Amino acid sequence: MRKINSKNIDYIAMGSTVLGGDPYIGKLLAKEAINTYGEVSLIQAEELKDDALVLPIAAFGGPMILVEKLFSGKEFVKAFEIMESYLRRKIDAVMPAEAGGLNGVIPFSIAAQKQIPLVYADGMGRAFPRLEMVTFILHDNPVSPITQADEKGNKNVYDTISNEWGNS
Repeated sequence: MRKINSKNIDYIAMGSTVLGGDPYIGKLLAKEAINTYGEVSLIQAEELKDDALVLPIAAFGGPMILVEKLFSGKEFVKAFEIMESYLRRKIDAVMPAEAGGLNGVIPFSIAAQKQIPLVYADGMGRAFPRLEMVTFILHDNPVSPITQADEKGNKNVYDTISNEWGNS
């Protein structure tokens, strides 16, 4: 296990930039959460219990919308809580769905706020354009359920008919 602090986030964000996309907003959210709630425990997959529930975290859609409408920072935690409620189970850890851009750093914010570890892993190894492109689906893991929340309190749970429909 390794502890991740605000300074580490700067370097992680730099790596996320190389892997695809601009992580700036996610970096701000992660640093704010770490400064407020404390360092994040970064763990290897082997450190998880066999029955651990790990939630991949991602924001999807066109990143240009962030120019007009910033995240409040509460959307991701709300979506996390909706998922726990939907599954009727505590989530043990989070991980980035992708390592690139904003999605490479947002999970640090949730891990800090929820005081749970972040697994040193991701679903793609870079940024990707579609949700069903993660490696998990190679083992017949569905992309849904998918939870979504906005800053106003709107929330959704999607249980899609196929992995491809997870992008709709």
